Formats: sequence, C-alpha cells, structure tokens
Amino acid sequence: MKLKVPPVIVVAVTVFLMWVIEKYLSVEFLAFNAPKLIIILTSILGIVCIVLGVIQFSVKKTTVNPHKPEDSTSLVSSGIYSISRNPMYLGMLILLVFYGMYLGDGLVF
Repeated sequence: MKLKVPPVIVVAVTVFLMWVIEKYLSVEFLAFNAPKLIIILTSILGIVCIVLGVIQFSVKKTTVNPHKPEDSTSLVSSGIYSISRNPMYLGMLILLVFYGMYLGDGLVF
C-alpha cells in the first residue's frame, strides 16, 4: 500500500474543514459546551500518545516517517505500542476529538 498523503496533512485538512463547518454551517440545536477540564485532559492525552510513540521509535532507532517504511530497523511492540498498534494515529484522532469539543458543535463530528 503506497502512502500518498502524510497523516499530518490529513489532520490539518480535517481541522480546517471542522473550522469551516463550525463557522459557516453551524446548527444551533447541535451546539454544546464541553467542560474545560475534559477538553484539556483530552488534548493532553492526544499529545502524550503522539510523544510516547515518537520516543519509542527513537529508543529503537527506527524511523517515524511513513513515506519510508524501508528505513525501519525494528518492530516496536513495547511501551505504548503494547497498548495501541498506532499510538501516533490514535493521538491525532484524540486531538481531532479535542478540537471538536473545543468548537462545541456536534456537526463537526
């Protein structure tokens, strides 16, 4: 399977589309206010997943670049990778959920 668009670009485009939906297509009855503590904890959880994934790759001296899988030197299966096979993608998804809660519009989900 050939990766065509980097995951970070997919997340950035998704964030932009979420913002556009909230700004121009917002529906009042879908609006909500998430508690700030939940929003903060969600963002921290997403960042921690991403950082721990990158750290585990660094410890094993392998690449985090999805465009160069041939540069992989080992399979990482310890640490956060014993919980999730793709913690960096999980972290990005959690950050998207955080942003949706921050926007407070059910339509962005």
